[in-house]
Amino acid sequence: MNNELYEVIKAYATKPHKELASLLLDKSKDQLIALFNGLITIYINDKNSSLLRKYITVSLAEYTPTNTKSGGNFTDYIPAIPAVRA
Repeated sequence: MNNELYEVIKAYATKPHKELASLLLDKSKDQLIALFNGLITIYINDKNSSLLRKYITVSLAEYTPTNTKSGGNFTDYIPAIPAVRA
């Protein structure tokens, strides 16, 4: 994690919202893109956080992700399109 992302995460966790907003507003568009890319890369590669990976998988399978905690079998997701019966 680079120092800039560390500072933003630390501000999010320890500072009032106004200070975080001010810190982010001082960043350029390219800096914000780099911060977001770094954060999402860490999150999606975290072996203990499957939420984003499940969200992507379920969405690509044309199901609607739910906001509930999922078990490992994806039974709590809702089909986005009706199942086709042969």
